[in-house]
Amino acid sequence: MGIFIAAQARGVSTEDYMIGITVDAGEGCPIIEKVQERTKRINSTMFTRGDYAILYRDKNSGKIQRIKIFGHVHYAERDRVLVGSYALIDVVHHSMHMDHALYHLYGSTPEGTQQNAWGSAASIDRGADNILILHHATYSTCSPAHNVWRISARRLKINKRKGWG
Repeated sequence: MGIFIAAQARGVSTEDYMIGITVDAGEGCPIIEKVQERTKRINSTMFTRGDYAILYRDKNSGKIQRIKIFGHVHYAERDRVLVGSYALIDVVHHSMHMDHALYHLYGSTPEGTQQNAWGSAASIDRGADNILILHHATYSTCSPAHNVWRISARRLKINKRKGWG
């Protein structure tokens, strides 16, 4: 079953997309929501789903600051799909971290060539600059069904603005 959480990285409140139980962690602490149900609305900017999620909201504004997602996590943006065991999405700093991940990147290079890449990583980090840092990772432009070659590295940096990996 799992849950769906939809969130825009910039500018739009995600309040309409959440189902959960609010827990006030104490004076000055963030509001924490434990989400265990699937929502029905999905935002077109990014979406994620998993078995369980915790939403951290600012106590004063009520806006979501971070989302932790556990178990069978699927994370998608317009040019990538990541699947892993755990994810942390920092809405304030427009960043994301995922553990034990498989990924598929797709889109066009700066020259306009269609490009696909697949691989795995012990962890993946994406900052506000949209650069992916993969740790203990593999990378290939071959389809997983016909994997002719791949590279492995302790650290891979993928910057689509300057090219790929």
